Amino acid sequence: MIDYEIGDNMNRFYKRYSDLIFHLLNSNKWISIAELSEKTEYSRSTIWRDLEILESIFPDGWILKKNENLGVRLIKPENGTLESLLTQIREKNSYLHTLKLILLNDGVDIPQISQAVYISRSTAYRHLEKLQEVVSEAGVTLTASPFKVIGDEKKIRRFITQYLDFMSVEASTIKDDSIDTIKFQTDLLQLFSKYSMSCRTGALQRLTMILFISNFRVSMGHYISFPKNLINTYEGSKYFELSKELVKYMAKC
Repeated sequence: MIDYEIGDNMNRFYKRYSDLIFHLLNSNKWISIAELSEKTEYSRSTIWRDLEILESIFPDGWILKKNENLGVRLIKPENGTLESLLTQIREKNSYLHTLKLILLNDGVDIPQISQAVYISRSTAYRHLEKLQEVVSEAGVTLTASPFKVIGDEKKIRRFITQYLDFMSVEASTIKDDSIDTIKFQTDLLQLFSKYSMSCRTGALQRLTMILFISNFRVSMGHYISFPKNLINTYEGSKYFELSKELVKYMAKC
């Protein structure tokens, strides 16, 4: 049984950032914050905050110019595109790799971040200041050392999913000794057929990722409980019966 809402295929983790970059690239000139706000439907304060974060994570060659009167302008390198920028951010940015280290560990300190991400302690602290804003946007909290995300478990798992989506991480690339990924997906396909359920493109990868995150969080002692009325609503349905046959793949609570 899926234990939290995933949402649609739109990558929501950095949707605002992608929107801002798109409009900056599309204008190819100075654009006022008011115009950006009108085009994106984000508040001016949100745009300024997001631009500060974007400026700190842009790779070499990308320059964000700011002027109180003219607004902002994005200077791109030759042949620079939105997709190439997002790819460079995903692959090379230490800010995002710091976030990954925090999300996939139950508490890390500055020396661990500095050593794992290959950044200085001062840079690690600067990253953490920016991460506080991103984490808050997800409705959860980043604790002081040891640094870890705490709060509503459903929101934490959703946040991890959105991050892995943004980074284009596939379940098959994550080391997880708790399940046989190929066998899980094979069994899942057979169960879809058995219960006459349709399977959207990418559903196998998505469900495998959900299972990985659930098992990972349970292994650290973090659980989700379901209200009895929810169980009563779905008990006996084909979704409930299918889920019961997948229990063998789930970390035991």
